[in-house]
Amino acid sequence: MNMLNSSTTTTTHKPSVAGALSIPVTLGLILANVLVYVVMVAGGVHWFKPENEDLIRWGGNVAPLTMYGEVWRLLSSMFLHGGLMHLLMNMYMLLLMGTLLERRFGSLRVVAVYFTTGVMGAIASAWWNSVHTVSGVSFTGFGMPISTSGLRLLVSVGASGAIMGLAGAMLVATLRPHADDTHADLKPMTKGLFQVVGLNIVLGLVISGIDQAAHVGGALAGCISGALLLAAEAPRAPWARWSGLVLVGAAGLAGFVGVSYLPHSPALDELHEALAAESRQLQLQKESALRDQEVERMAEADARMAPPPVDEAKAKGQQISLARKDDQSVTSFRFSGDGKRLYLPDIQGNRLLEMSVDQPASVRLIDGPSLPADHGGCSHNMCRGRGATSVAIASDGRFAYVTSLQQDALALVDLSTGKLDAAVPVGRFPRDVALSPDGKRAFVMNAVDNTVSVVDLQSRSVTGSPLRLQGGDASGQPFGRRVGLWVDKAHERLYVFDGVAGQVETFSVQTLQRESTLTIPDFGVEIAALSSNGQALLLIGGGRVNVLDTKAHAVQTEAVACERFDSGVIALSPDGTLLATAVGGTLRIAKLQTRRTVAAFPNVPQTQKMEFAPDGRHLYVLSSPNVLTVLDITQSLDVKQVVADQGEVLCKPAGS
Repeated sequence: MNMLNSSTTTTTHKPSVAGALSIPVTLGLILANVLVYVVMVAGGVHWFKPENEDLIRWGGNVAPLTMYGEVWRLLSSMFLHGGLMHLLMNMYMLLLMGTLLERRFGSLRVVAVYFTTGVMGAIASAWWNSVHTVSGVSFTGFGMPISTSGLRLLVSVGASGAIMGLAGAMLVATLRPHADDTHADLKPMTKGLFQVVGLNIVLGLVISGIDQAAHVGGALAGCISGALLLAAEAPRAPWARWSGLVLVGAAGLAGFVGVSYLPHSPALDELHEALAAESRQLQLQKESALRDQEVERMAEADARMAPPPVDEAKAKGQQISLARKDDQSVTSFRFSGDGKRLYLPDIQGNRLLEMSVDQPASVRLIDGPSLPADHGGCSHNMCRGRGATSVAIASDGRFAYVTSLQQDALALVDLSTGKLDAAVPVGRFPRDVALSPDGKRAFVMNAVDNTVSVVDLQSRSVTGSPLRLQGGDASGQPFGRRVGLWVDKAHERLYVFDGVAGQVETFSVQTLQRESTLTIPDFGVEIAALSSNGQALLLIGGGRVNVLDTKAHAVQTEAVACERFDSGVIALSPDGTLLATAVGGTLRIAKLQTRRTVAAFPNVPQTQKMEFAPDGRHLYVLSSPNVLTVLDITQSLDVKQVVADQGEVLCKPAGS
């Protein structure tokens, strides 16, 4: 009942217990406090003696958090309690104080006083606990031990600051003389107010664990709030009667906004940093646990949907002999854009093999020019720095662009005639080639120079100066070291594996400007590969396996090799989700997101190159001497048995 609008009368009204309990706002505040307590206990918080970390997690008032931006704790801490007895005592006092004040000032003013004095009490608590230093403190924050030499970590919870504020406001109201006895019936009920307030102050001085600062701050704020409300009462104009309510609410809002601007001591800064670091670590652990749970669910789903295992004879796949001449040595291959044909450069014979995927026995040989007869003390063209090494196919299938088919040049082969159409001189011993998204330029990796030449395929000439990699000249490096470059057509980015520096360098396809360098800290990059859809870049070094999301340019999957990859040859599926490699005596396919083996096959010895077919279902494995194995990844050995015998391919990084 709001008594401010009642007519003046000398009739006294004796309150009844039923009348007192019908006050809506007071009962609503009690219900809110009880409900929060029930939810906390249901959420795992101890019902009688909650731990500090639980109270912090639920929104307790902690100076090194509240005063550094987490101002919401001023409100949340008012509805938290340190156990059942704490709750019952505060709710009993709230029933008494709230009932009296609501009958005296009305429901809206009780709400304003409750929240304003609660906030002010919480601010007083945060400030007081932020300036009292102790030395050699060790405590628990979010569940982890923290040691500092500055402040003690204190967690303040409970409605007592707001209750003391209600009591303070009521005390001021009883001290004000009235022109009538409208509220005379409340005077007998306020005799114990001084005793209640005084008792709480005294108990706070002699009993540890009571937040005296919140009590004093709330009581003082309550006295001021009561004075403001009384000052706005009759005989002022009706509109002016609301000014007290507005001023009280504005004071609470100002405190809520301004608490972050209170001065911070170095000791408080230190405690804040310790808590923030602990919170971040705990959050990372939670995120890791959630990821692990999701990985387990995905792995279980993959196992349920996996086709039944086959015997070793079926798992071996199809073996195709590529040798057509004694001097032949195929070391790489590339699919055509439609995935129907396979092109295999033969470095020793200096020729290009063209094969139909559907009819692998049908092979066309496209011979390159004769190379110089001198051997230079080498028994193989690789160490002489010449002979066909890599190929890229035009999107329309008309031309093949072959590196080193003509020495130190990019050869343009007309596939309709099977003849060498032109040769563009580039750098020393070009070993890899990739085409721009529009097909008008070719990027050529020169292994000895450690540079990338840009070839205009329309004018058939080199454009500008070569892109020099940060590793510098590689003339002292083995000719057969790993190299590679790939074009991400979706994002028009060129990735170049600089094995000398142990990193992958990225360039804009349009401007040819270097954008970034990617490496694995402490280890460097030893192997790199880009998925054919350009969405995932695989970096391997020091046994660490990182998969980079090329759109976000951030690591999306991290793992370590459980044991060293046998051949060091890897392949990424077209969508970048699967990794193929030889390990533990078998050829494995592992799902990067779950780090689990999803298919296994008999090992292919002397593996030189692996690549998934564009259909994503077949894996092509090139091995010496000149054998191409085609594996259907749905025709796998018993994965469970293989893993039980030989272990997994990928493991979770330590500390993640």
